[in-house]
Amino acid sequence: MTTGYEPMLMRQERGRAWRLSPRRLATMLTNLPPEAISLAAAEEMLQHENFNLRYHAATLLSQRGDREARLIMEKALVHPSAPVRASVARHLDGFSWFVAEPMLRQALQDADARVREGAVYALCSFGSPAAMQLLMQVLVGENDDVLQAAAIGLRKHTTPDAVPVLNLVLQAVDPLVRGRSLESLGANQTSDAAAAVRRMLLTDPDPDVQYEAMQSLVELLEATVLAEIPDILHNSSGLYRHARLRGLLHACNYVGVNIETSPYCTQILEALADCSHDESEMVRLQTTYLLAWIKHPRATELLEQAVAAEVDEVLKAQMTSIGVSLGAIAVG
Repeated sequence: MTTGYEPMLMRQERGRAWRLSPRRLATMLTNLPPEAISLAAAEEMLQHENFNLRYHAATLLSQRGDREARLIMEKALVHPSAPVRASVARHLDGFSWFVAEPMLRQALQDADARVREGAVYALCSFGSPAAMQLLMQVLVGENDDVLQAAAIGLRKHTTPDAVPVLNLVLQAVDPLVRGRSLESLGANQTSDAAAAVRRMLLTDPDPDVQYEAMQSLVELLEATVLAEIPDILHNSSGLYRHARLRGLLHACNYVGVNIETSPYCTQILEALADCSHDESEMVRLQTTYLLAWIKHPRATELLEQAVAAEVDEVLKAQMTSIGVSLGAIAVG
């Protein structure tokens, strides 16, 4: 007979045992060398429904890179579960190109886009000319999810052979995917990348994409881009002009491009003077930010003229507030 007041050490509960959750097991795998896990266990974990467990099991097999690991990966590539196949495809970059290429080609023909995405990420990790050439072949006509994988996977590649691949991604239907490709082109640091970005800035029908293109062009060309800015602003209006102005301000600010010290400062300020009379309130407000940010007497003069000429009282108050907060307009 028990009273319920006995010390806990004296109580024995039957049927309870310590269990390791899939999430905790996956965390443990990150701290173990590949050789510490048996191949049978890795194969079993590779087919688990938990994403983290599959991911780390595939990572371990990829790090092993031996014949036994390859056989397990090959077997998993024909598994009926698409998430299993996708996890395998994503980690084929741990093998040599000679070993991985046949498996990558198999994954790139998979009916499920997630598997093809994984293979694209692996190809981007390889980064070799052969991998870039294969990407050029398989991305033609692909859906936007797979194209986005290439844009993200190549964001740290600064070689010219990545530019044609990112050019293919610029054909995506989704503006967000085109924007991701422009971000990667902005980090590419090659003249070919600048040409692709400039084309999108001038021709893309989506203002948000032009905003991304403006930022990428400044990242690529830095101060030399200022020679092009007057024409870029003059040859635009409405939402497109607003997007270009916004992209110019943001990129110049974080890249560290000073317009006031540029030999093209006068031409840029005249273009901004034109923008300050644009029929769009959004453009006039965005122009205010730039004029207040540029520390130049002529910029201050243009800002004061724009505020004085503004007929919308709410917008005038906003413009004044911007000028004061950025130190371009004296208080009182």
